[in-house]
Amino acid sequence: MTDLPIPLNKRELVRVFDRKLPSYFSREEVNEILNANTHDPRAHLVVNTLWKTGVRVSELCALRKRDLDPYGKVIRVVTLKQGVKREKKSGPGRPSKPKKVSRAAERIIPIPEDLVAELMAFLHTLGNNENTNSLDEFIFPWTRMTIHRIVKKACKLAGFDDDRAHPHTFRHSYAVHLIRNQVPITIVKELLGHSNIASTLVYLRIVQPDKEIILNQVEW
Repeated sequence: MTDLPIPLNKRELVRVFDRKLPSYFSREEVNEILNANTHDPRAHLVVNTLWKTGVRVSELCALRKRDLDPYGKVIRVVTLKQGVKREKKSGPGRPSKPKKVSRAAERIIPIPEDLVAELMAFLHTLGNNENTNSLDEFIFPWTRMTIHRIVKKACKLAGFDDDRAHPHTFRHSYAVHLIRNQVPITIVKELLGHSNIASTLVYLRIVQPDKEIILNQVEW
């Protein structure tokens, strides 16, 4: 029973049940945003990638050409995670001092064929520049602030000019969409790169009402 992905202490339980529910877009709303931006390849690609990978903005900006495997239809996401490491005692009776450390965490995210094709087409246009042939080149050669502006404008164009017009909203939307499609919570955790299952369990509170609709269709 210890392998079950359930918070076992009070702090984690509070994290799940007292945390404000994240804002998200439904699949229909995301499609409206994508359809409203078909004339803008850059905006369409940014939104489509955020929606179908659930990556953070920092992770999106860090994606390089070598991270895309079009044949395996996966993308490799590398992110730096902050942690605390205690140094050894410097002397008799002296307590160890905490030290912030960073470590690279890697995860592989499957992506659908349409996103693979869109990414490859975009990289082909970048390939016309002789300085962008290296596999170390960034796929999205823009700053985080630029990504924020692109997303906000794309959402506004589709009529969603509210506080959801933010890149991180698509990360939440990705998680909710996966859970609604019966993807196990442990897999969603790995795809999102959560270090604690409590962060992922929050999305179950959003999907919970859907279960009532499903159960009402069950014949006894």
